[in-house]
Amino acid sequence: MSKDKKAQVQLKETPVEKEISIFLLILFIILILLFIYLIYWMLKSGKFVGISRLFGFR
Repeated sequence: MSKDKKAQVQLKETPVEKEISIFLLILFIILILLFIYLIYWMLKSGKFVGISRLFGFR
């Protein structure tokens, strides 16, 4: 009886963990896309030149 309960608890926990990992993965992809868009926008508007000088790039 106790073993069955433990198995049920483990089965209940795994899909939640999977959902959280998928959510984190989607969030990570969105952050990367936003970062790429930000760099693209800076290059397009010419604001990247000032930032690249701050980091020491010519």
